[in-house]
Amino acid sequence: MKHVLVTALWLVACGRSGFDDVTTTGDGATGDSDRGDGAISDGTPTVYAATLTTFNGSASPAPRRSSGAAYNVAGEQAWIYGGYDGTFRSDVHVYTPATDSWLMVGAGGTPPGARERHALTWDPVSNALVVFGGQNRPMIQLVHYDTLHVLTSAWKQIPKAGSWPAARKDATLIWIPHRSQFLLYGGDDGGMTNNRFDDLWYLTLDVALDTATWQLLTPGGVQAPAQSSACVVYDPAAHRLILYGGETADGVDVATTYQYLLDTNVWQQDTTTGTPPSGESFAQCAWDPVSQRVLLYGGQQNGGVPLGAIATYDPDAHVWATPQIVSGSPGDRSDGGAVYIASLGGMLWYGGRTGGSVYTSELVLMKLDAQ
Repeated sequence: MKHVLVTALWLVACGRSGFDDVTTTGDGATGDSDRGDGAISDGTPTVYAATLTTFNGSASPAPRRSSGAAYNVAGEQAWIYGGYDGTFRSDVHVYTPATDSWLMVGAGGTPPGARERHALTWDPVSNALVVFGGQNRPMIQLVHYDTLHVLTSAWKQIPKAGSWPAARKDATLIWIPHRSQFLLYGGDDGGMTNNRFDDLWYLTLDVALDTATWQLLTPGGVQAPAQSSACVVYDPAAHRLILYGGETADGVDVATTYQYLLDTNVWQQDTTTGTPPSGESFAQCAWDPVSQRVLLYGGQQNGGVPLGAIATYDPDAHVWATPQIVSGSPGDRSDGGAVYIASLGGMLWYGGRTGGSVYTSELVLMKLDAQ
C-alpha cells in the first residue's frame, strides 16, 4: 500500500496550549514531559518529526483536483464530491481508513450537479454531506453557484430564503461545534472583474425541515483582505479561525496570517516570526489538535505550478516553522482536499494537481510526532 515515506525534523518555538491543564505526549497519550503545546516542561522547544506517507487505498477514485474533502468524525471517514479532471465531475466517494478502502456512493434525489472548487463539509447533527457554491462550465462561460445541497440517504437542495451569500467558488465552510452552526468565509465570484469576498456568514441548517438561515457578520479588528483559496482552519478549543495566504486577484497571492476570534467577533493580523511560507494559495492544510498547529503542504504561487513546501504554524506564539526534509518527498501538490483524521493522527489529503493539467488520485498522510 505505502509508496513513499518521508521524515522531516524541525524546531518549533514554545507557545501557549489550549489544553494547559492536561499534559500530553506528542501522540496524545498522557505524560509528564511534553505538554502537547510544542514545548517541554522546562521551556525547551520540542523537536517534531513529520512523516508523509503516500498511498492509494483500494478502489481509488479517478485522479482529479478541487473535489474538496469532508470528515465524518463519528464514522471515521473522509468524503469527496466532484472535482475536475479535464471534465467537471459529480461523483461521490468515501474513504475508510480502518479498511484502507474507497467506496463510490450512489445517491438519488436532487444532486448538486458536476462542479469543482466548491465548499464541502460534514454536518454531524444531521449526519449529512454539505456542498455550497463551486463552478462549472456547461458551454463556454463559467457558471458559479450559490446553491446549498445536502446528502443523507439522498441528495436534496435546500431552498433559498432570506439573506443568502452571493455565488462563489474557492470559499471555506467549516462546522463550529460549540455553536452547532457553520461558518462561511471568503471566495471568488468568478466574474470578469475577479471580485473576491471578505465576508463571514453563520449558517444554521435544519436538514429535516429543509431550511437554511444565513447571518452576515460585521466583525471588528484588522480585517483580512478579500480573498479566495486561502489556507483556513478552525481551532475548536480556542474558538478561532486561522487564515494564511490566498488570492486577492487572479494570480496574486498574499503571505499574511490572520485569526478571527469567534467569541469577540474580531479579526487580528498576526505579526509572525520564524520562516513562513512564501505566499501561496490552493494549499493542503488542516488543524492538528495534538501539536496545536496549522499543518500546511504545497499550494501554488501566482497562478503557477504546484509547490512542495511544508510548514506548521503556532497561532499562540505566532511562529511559522519550515521542516528540514530528511529524505524524499511526496512531490509538488496543489488543489487537494484535506482533513485531519484523529485515528490516523494527522492530515490526510486526496488528489490534487501535480503540474500543469496533471492530476493525481493519491492519498498523502502528514503526521507529526514529538521526538
